Amino acid sequence: DNSGTIDYTEFVMATIEEGTMVTNDRLKAAFNMFDTDHSGALSPEEIKEVYASIQMLSRKKLTELLKNLMRMEMVK
Repeated sequence: DNSGTIDYTEFVMATIEEGTMVTNDRLKAAFNMFDTDHSGALSPEEIKEVYASIQMLSRKKLTELLKNLMRMEMVK
């Protein structure tokens, strides 16, 4: 909507892939994890922070993290 932030609805539309079993609870949990100021929208700063954190993870750690999330049924 050109507001400079990503609200929850835009986040859901950007993350849902056709045929993917993603529950509303999982999407909301992911969004809330990124929305560190609890404003209901992702600011450019919050997105940059998440991206920077991901970039710091090694491939091995990222693989391990994804396996753990899958075990916890956070991702499929």
